[in-house]
Amino acid sequence: MGFAQHYRAEGEQVGLKKGILIGEEKGREVGREEGREVGREEGREEGREVGREEGIPQGEAQILRRQLGRRFGALPTWVEARLSQATTDQLEHWADRILDADSLDAVFKDHP
Repeated sequence: MGFAQHYRAEGEQVGLKKGILIGEEKGREVGREEGREVGREEGREEGREVGREEGIPQGEAQILRRQLGRRFGALPTWVEARLSQATTDQLEHWADRILDADSLDAVFKDHP
């Protein structure tokens, strides 16, 4: 192998190694960006899910509060406390009861 060929082959090896290192770094950068995007999307989806879980009972409580107030007048603090701490199941049970109940006590009886 001649002098020029030796240095050309050595230069190719050095260039190849540099190219691999640059490619690996670019690959890591792309991977990190893709990972961040996936993480952001998962975070958004989780936020939407938590919002729905918290928003549904709040909305149901607000509607029931309006219905109770319209049917029975001003609501006592114990009713407000029950509504603000209620589960979705409790709210739905009370919403069904309001149709037949003749008092607030009748709406909330026998169901914690």
